Amino acid sequence: MKTLTRLLVALAAALLLAPGAVLAQSWEYVSYKKDKTSGQYMRDDSNVGTLELVERDGKAFFRIIAGAMDICMRGNLATTVLRSPETTTITMSEPLSGCPTVRYVIRNDGSGGAREYLREDAWVNGRFDHGLTPKK
Repeated sequence: MKTLTRLLVALAAALLLAPGAVLAQSWEYVSYKKDKTSGQYMRDDSNVGTLELVERDGKAFFRIIAGAMDICMRGNLATTVLRSPETTTITMSEPLSGCPTVRYVIRNDGSGGAREYLREDAWVNGRFDHGLTPKK
């Protein structure tokens, strides 16, 4: 049994390191709806969905699946990923014209994270809690 376990662990490691291997992670994501009259996001009206990060062949992208998303956050978005022992930082690398540059700083302990915006060369915390806890 020990030999079989070692073999399975070695096989899993080889598959992760193989060319074309895909690493995927997902987190719960809370998306807030806009008021149709004012155009402002409403703190008391939201959808709960998923933020998915996929890394493949040296490239990374993320997508958010949480109801009707703002045009700036639709589809597979190119990203860079930085990992530290404390956080995983997902930074949008190619925002659409007129859209803000966004990043998600997610705590690796599973306690959530923050959505931040690039404003005049500094990262600023967003006003809303987007959840960002591991998807179960």
